[in-house]
Amino acid sequence: MCSLHHITTITMPRHRIYPEKETPILCGNCVNFKPHGTHPCELRQKIPHIYCRRQIKINKSINTIVCASNLPNVQQVRKAIESIKEEKYRIYMMTIYLCGAARACEIAYKRSMADINNGYTINYGPYGDDCWLDETDPPDPKWIDVLEMLLSIQVGTISIKDAITKAKQKIPVAIFKIKIAKTHIIEGEDPPYRLVALPLPEKYEPWTQIIYNYFQNHKGQPVFNFNRSDVCDYLSRVDKVFEGMYYRIKKYTYNNAKDEQLTKEKLNKIQPDLYDKLLNTSPNKIGIKVVIIEEYEYRMDYYGKIYRRQIYKVLSHPKPLKIHGLRHIRTDELLKYKAFDGVDLVAYVGWSGRGVALPTQASNYAEIRENWQRYIKKLCVIT
Repeated sequence: MCSLHHITTITMPRHRIYPEKETPILCGNCVNFKPHGTHPCELRQKIPHIYCRRQIKINKSINTIVCASNLPNVQQVRKAIESIKEEKYRIYMMTIYLCGAARACEIAYKRSMADINNGYTINYGPYGDDCWLDETDPPDPKWIDVLEMLLSIQVGTISIKDAITKAKQKIPVAIFKIKIAKTHIIEGEDPPYRLVALPLPEKYEPWTQIIYNYFQNHKGQPVFNFNRSDVCDYLSRVDKVFEGMYYRIKKYTYNNAKDEQLTKEKLNKIQPDLYDKLLNTSPNKIGIKVVIIEEYEYRMDYYGKIYRRQIYKVLSHPKPLKIHGLRHIRTDELLKYKAFDGVDLVAYVGWSGRGVALPTQASNYAEIRENWQRYIKKLCVIT
């Protein structure tokens, strides 16, 4: 047992194979920690744990799970990806990491059953033709670079003309066209996309040339002609390069229960003023009024029909690093070490831009997700 981390006791609600009992859960850094997905089925039936998708009640009198670090070290993760033995999976993981901290289904061409169940109706993965070369001006030099250049000119190592030519030299850039996974696509509609730019010189990014060459070798065909489940199975069973790495998931709620239709009378029995509260709530973008009370979500549609479904709260917890965790690590790396701001992330990752300091109509008139020129110089820095 790890003496540096707290132990939490959780109470799991009674549910079929999970008897109600208290079970100690260790921090993700402890050697005895058993995350979801590593138990064989028969062991999972005997030992309920924090990753079971059921409502979790935490005893407030004891400490919660504590993890030494929220995210693994960037260099550690990069070395793990480089050590993947299967070339197609290795370059797939490199592409996910670099190409806008992409979703797994945006890079894999085939859809998994989970993608189909989540409402993805098309294949998003790129073709070999979705990549080309461009160039950009060099970033503004740092003061130390200017001093070194002046010193080189003074001692005669380089002429003034050569120094100016070197300072103006363009930097080659690889551009990748990545479709943005969107669940609500009308039949015949082209999915939105973003252009992800990466510096080609190895001193700025050692993986760009590798990915670019792989795309060029797949002209006219899908680059990664498999689904994300194939990669997950490979990394979980064959080549466990991320074993022992965890990242922290923030608290969230989810629901997977069927809707229960309610009448006005039944709603007011639950809470006397609930109908009026729901009626006076502003509708969301799709015209649904939503009120959340305790463990239930109440919704009123455009026609006045009322539905209820149970929601579950999942507390913040460490999760074994897999494909999706790369989005967390890459985004964090860009904010910490590349000085990315909110608009840069909108352009690079393909987010909607809600909550970012952008004019309301900016997304209608400006192609923000194609504006790679905004952030590319921040990637042309040796760190």
